[in-house]
Amino acid sequence: ERVTAPPGTSLEFIVCDGRGGEVRIPQGGQAEILPMRLDDGGYFQWSCNGEQGRTRAKKGTNCVVGFLDARRGEIIWHFSQAAMGPERAPAQAALRIGAQAVLPVFD
Repeated sequence: ERVTAPPGTSLEFIVCDGRGGEVRIPQGGQAEILPMRLDDGGYFQWSCNGEQGRTRAKKGTNCVVGFLDARRGEIIWHFSQAAMGPERAPAQAALRIGAQAVLPVFD
C-alpha cells in the first residue's frame, strides 16, 4: 500500500491497535500489532506524518505486521489470526517445588 509521502521522505507511521493504544513502525523496520481490534467494517486506523488513513484487513485478523519502506514510500501489511490458548484454572497453573529443592537463580 502506498503512503502519501513521496519516496525518500522521513516518515512517522503510527498504527492504532483498536484498544486505545498506538504502535509506531520505524523507518526501514517492522512492528507487530497484537492483539489488533478492527472496527465494524473490518478496518484499522493509522496515520503517516499526521495524515489519517485506514486499511481493510482480512476477515478474522487479530494480528497485523507492518513493514515500512521509506525509500519507496510504501507500507507492506501481513495479516494473521493468532490463536490464543484457553485460560487455565489457578490450581493447574500452580508451580510446586519439593522440600530442599535447588533452583537456578536468574537476574
